[in-house]
Amino acid sequence: MNMTIASPTPPGELTELPDPDELHRLAEQQPEALEALRQHMVQQLIDQSPQRLKPRLQGLQFRIDMERERCKTPMAACLKLSSMMHDQLADLHDSLLGRYEPAQESKASVTCLQSRKPALAVAEALEE
Repeated sequence: MNMTIASPTPPGELTELPDPDELHRLAEQQPEALEALRQHMVQQLIDQSPQRLKPRLQGLQFRIDMERERCKTPMAACLKLSSMMHDQLADLHDSLLGRYEPAQESKASVTCLQSRKPALAVAEALEE
C-alpha cells in the first residue's frame, strides 16, 4: 500500500493521520516518509494557528526538533520530550496556584583581564 505523503488538502483542513498499522509500516520500511509526514502535519498545524501564536509555536517546534536531533535513539527522544512536557505542566500547575516564579535573570558579568593590544603586538612580532 503506497501512501502519498504531501497529498493536497483543502485550505482549512488538516491531513488525516494514517491508521496505526500504516504508521508502523512507514516506521519500519520508509522512515524518511514517516518523518516527512510528521513535518508536513506539524507545519499544517502551525500554519492554521492564530497569527499571534505562530512565533511561539515555531519556537517550540524548533526546540523539539533540536532535542530530538541531540538524542541518540528514538526512545531517548521520547523520554526527553516527555520530560519537557511534564516540566511545562508543573510550571502551569504552579502558575494556576499562584506559586510560579519566573526564572531569575542572570547577573553574570564579564571582566576584561587584558586588552587586545599586547596580543596584537605579539602576533605582529611573530609575523616578522
